[in-house]
Amino acid sequence: MATSSDWSRGYQARAAYFDTAQPNAAPVMIDLSLTVAGYRPPRNGDRFRYVEFGCGSAFNLILLAALHPEAKFLGVDFMPEHVATARALIEDAGLDNITIREAAFSDLLDEGDPEPFDYAALHGVWTWVAPEVQAELVALLGRWLKPGGVAYFGYAAAAGWAAPEPIRHLFRSIPKLAGAAGYDAARNAVTHWLEAVEPPGVTKMWDLLSSLPDLYLAHDLGAEFGRPVWLSDLQTALAPAKLTFAAPCDLAEQFDILRFRDKVLTFVTEAAKAGWGETARDLASKRSFRADLFVRGAPRLSGAERNRRLKAMTVALWPPLLDEEHDVAQTRDAFPLTADINREVNDILAEGPLTLGDFVASSSFDTRKALQAVLLSMALEQVRTITPQHSKAEQSVARLHQVLRARHGDGMRLPGIASPRLGCPVCLKPSDIRAFADPQNASAAHQTGLERLGL
Repeated sequence: MATSSDWSRGYQARAAYFDTAQPNAAPVMIDLSLTVAGYRPPRNGDRFRYVEFGCGSAFNLILLAALHPEAKFLGVDFMPEHVATARALIEDAGLDNITIREAAFSDLLDEGDPEPFDYAALHGVWTWVAPEVQAELVALLGRWLKPGGVAYFGYAAAAGWAAPEPIRHLFRSIPKLAGAAGYDAARNAVTHWLEAVEPPGVTKMWDLLSSLPDLYLAHDLGAEFGRPVWLSDLQTALAPAKLTFAAPCDLAEQFDILRFRDKVLTFVTEAAKAGWGETARDLASKRSFRADLFVRGAPRLSGAERNRRLKAMTVALWPPLLDEEHDVAQTRDAFPLTADINREVNDILAEGPLTLGDFVASSSFDTRKALQAVLLSMALEQVRTITPQHSKAEQSVARLHQVLRARHGDGMRLPGIASPRLGCPVCLKPSDIRAFADPQNASAAHQTGLERLGL
């Protein structure tokens, strides 16, 4: 009888992956980060091609397909359960612009290449698979991603895993996911280790991981070849595909002043001048996860074109209303903006959304400072970019949400939904999802927050 190890090549294939919503993998978020970093985004309009390698049950990809009915989406995953789950949701939602393939990456290399893609996404996959599978991914990216295209990589970052790395070892060496017991033995082992030894720098990570279900930990911690990586090593591995690092996808990570202070900021600034800024940022923040953009020959924007593209964007004040938004606001409050920036942004945008160009024209700041003020506010999600209304997208999202509400009623866990107004998936807390599922009985803040998303 065949076992999972015969075809999984060391990947954790005994349990389906834990669905997540990934806003940063949306084209609108990728395009924003690329533009701020000075690169030309790959798409020109609504018609583009997007592929996700290792898409799981494709929850995030399905949200994107509903938001962009004129675009084409392909998801690839080798686990039959993932593929069956994704196809069932796609069929129920009536989406005709997304295809999910059951295939190993090596299978794809043996076939003729499809029409090139503008975007590729790999969330978590790189740090879960064997080295030979990583090489297959590089070959696919080199063949499938068009010149000027961009690849989104979400991956475990080495700096933040230096102290907690024994957790990963315990989850691999202690009996793994099997029946109802799950990872109870591994969880208990980590807890006992922390209580007995009190290793520095581990408790905070375990507080986060221990709250997650076994379905998530099976993939993030249980994969045989799972390992965190440094950006510099990932850049070296991607070089054969002609991919180069462009920017972090999270806009806040492009502004050191929002993340560091005093001697830490000096350390990061000096390291950036010396050419190893991203490594220094990882060491300073001890972050355990990165979401980065790698471009395949994307042209650099001149300063004038970058500013023109930024000024064409529509922005709106975004005070927190949903519980997830309040949580985000708390995490971003560590380094508040200066009073003059807050006052300028709030006063000008108080009357409603404006293009960034109109904001600059109305501002008492010079052009450079006005743009910087809004971009810093956007990085803290105090201001959000607003996408143009698109009736077909709104209808597509409404159909998908109708299906998600019904499935939630049947017990399906929803990590998030699609926002036509923001043009991307949004993560929601369980309390927000309950309001989404039953808006008539939701609080006024929840109702307003959901309406603001364009639902």
